[in-house]
Amino acid sequence: MRRVERSLAQAERLSTLGEIVAGVAHELNNPMSAVLGYAELVRKNVESEDHVRDLERIVHAARRCKRIVENLLGFARRHRPEKKPENVNECVRRVVDLRAYTIRSEGIEVRLELDPEIPAAEFDAFQIEQVLLNLVTNAEHAVRANAGARTITVRTAHGEHDIAVEVEDDGPGVPPELHGRVFDPFFTTKGVGHGTGLGLSVSYGIVREHGGTLDLAPYACGRGARFVMRVPRASALAPEHDPMAVPAGKLAGSRILVADDEPAVLELLARALGREGAQVTTVRDGQEAWERLAEADFDLVVADLRMPRLDGQELYERVAEERPDLLRRFVFASGDLARPETLAFLEGIPNRLLLKPFQPETVQHVVAHALANARARVGGRRVGV
Repeated sequence: MRRVERSLAQAERLSTLGEIVAGVAHELNNPMSAVLGYAELVRKNVESEDHVRDLERIVHAARRCKRIVENLLGFARRHRPEKKPENVNECVRRVVDLRAYTIRSEGIEVRLELDPEIPAAEFDAFQIEQVLLNLVTNAEHAVRANAGARTITVRTAHGEHDIAVEVEDDGPGVPPELHGRVFDPFFTTKGVGHGTGLGLSVSYGIVREHGGTLDLAPYACGRGARFVMRVPRASALAPEHDPMAVPAGKLAGSRILVADDEPAVLELLARALGREGAQVTTVRDGQEAWERLAEADFDLVVADLRMPRLDGQELYERVAEERPDLLRRFVFASGDLARPETLAFLEGIPNRLLLKPFQPETVQHVVAHALANARARVGGRRVGV
């Protein structure tokens, strides 16, 4: 009972902290969209190799910040599973990159032995990265006990039916008598205040939901721990063409209304769409967007979910009451998926979502597909947005 009470108290603290983290992450997403987006736009118009390299460094650093923000939001939200063909090597690199500072500061060596011919596996990249992050973080804690070398090895390999990822450390290992308990909820070998005992049990559940397995393998040398995750290979490989490419002229001549209260993001959206030939009208809130919709016809509306006066959700609900024919033309933008009401709203509609921070290519891709689907309404039947 005492353990359960402590766990419930910890869960309540995590919930409160999650709300704070979600708020901070949301506020970071708008400026991060501007940094990443404008750097990408400028890079395409710069000819100096030195300047291109500098801009590439900015983009690389901004992408790292984007991944950190995504993990912060992941701490505080229920993520909707989105299984699709993914490259597990890329997931491993992102996780190691996320932990790079801590790993370096602790004097830990990370060895990556990644299968260069790894095929695609079908999984939710966000959830699998959370599993890998937990395994790598546990390995970090384990090797800190070493007086000398501290090494973590991450391997990937593939078989006929699945993809394997191994996270191995040279720490003190797990006593044989505890092997059967490591995936039990609330079980931990860490000291008080250093773990909830939920990481491995949650990870185990995530992998099982993907039709895979997560095991603690026997360690041949009698020292260290080796966790092995297996997930099924994708039934079909991703198409060879660039999935983010927008066919030339796809947006040309389209009339798009963009509503966002962040000036830098508003201009970024306008420039990203305008470069592809779209006629873009920008407004600062949902109320002004509603007024423009009454004055002119638009092929698509890109609306931020959180705006003053009238936010994106309220605008959509007003349109549903008075102009339901426009519903299929909405695309939403948001940097906040932590609030349950936001998730509930998005899960109840078929419209596409631009998750901040985004890049110009992502904006063009999502809008082009939403525009194509909006135009595919035949005989009054909505094909989907």
